[in-house]
Amino acid sequence: MMKLDKELSPHARAALTEIEKCTSCGLCKEVCPVFALSLREAESPRGKINLLRALMEEDLDPTSEGVDIFNRCLLCYACQDACPAGVKTERVWISAREILADKVGRPFAKSFFLRRVLPAPRIWNIAVGLGRIRPGGDDSFRIRVMQLPRPSG
Repeated sequence: MMKLDKELSPHARAALTEIEKCTSCGLCKEVCPVFALSLREAESPRGKINLLRALMEEDLDPTSEGVDIFNRCLLCYACQDACPAGVKTERVWISAREILADKVGRPFAKSFFLRRVLPAPRIWNIAVGLGRIRPGGDDSFRIRVMQLPRPSG
């Protein structure tokens, strides 16, 4: 768990500086694509800022659900552009992912993909090829609630 004192990493300090700017006005929710799909306050930018604040103040224990909430963020930074207080959410979301990964660990599938599949062109090509032959006949596939175009060859 993390305390709000000199034990904070530079990333956590940068996140805390931005968190303190947030006025909780909610304008960020209107532009967040993840919140538009889930309609869960915890997945809105304002909700994630409050979640990270609670984690940093040790009011909340880190969990895999918290990791999932921050990992579902698309890092589009529309919330940053819409923020009247000037919160640099790019510093907050990346720091939150690092903090939670250190506390809870990284999801196996994500870690495997980033360390083994993505850097290996041969394995990547096999994965893309498997994605193309998926039965169903349409040109898209689903990942949780998002529909994505199938990779083009």
